[in-house]
Amino acid sequence: MTWMQDSDWESIEFFKKSEFSEPNKMEFHFINCLDQFRKKIGHPIIIHSSYRKNDSGYHGRGEAVDVHIKGISLLCAYILASESGLFGGIGVYTGWNNPGLHLDMRPERARWACKTPTGQNNEYIPLDFDFIKELDKIK
Repeated sequence: MTWMQDSDWESIEFFKKSEFSEPNKMEFHFINCLDQFRKKIGHPIIIHSSYRKNDSGYHGRGEAVDVHIKGISLLCAYILASESGLFGGIGVYTGWNNPGLHLDMRPERARWACKTPTGQNNEYIPLDFDFIKELDKIK
């Protein structure tokens, strides 16, 4: 694992250090994948959460972000993220103020959804066909 250095940010086209809570605790390969994804989709990606201190998961490793994508539906955002092949983990969060995605670098493919707002008893459900159909109604 390689952490982002100050000089590494110069090679990142679509994101600034200031968009991340602790930019130099983000993993270099992950930030490059996020940048490639942004270039591929052609829409701004708004970072809501990145590195989290005391998090034993991918946020704590600097290999995850919670985002929403401006200008496209949540369904389209999910499809583009999934088809990109850049992220092992993709979570769809419909209960956020700005419904969006969790993206991470886990080695295995994982897809899930959560309808509850952050901070409440999160109920995670499989991202099945019926739930995906519901996403088309969410902007």
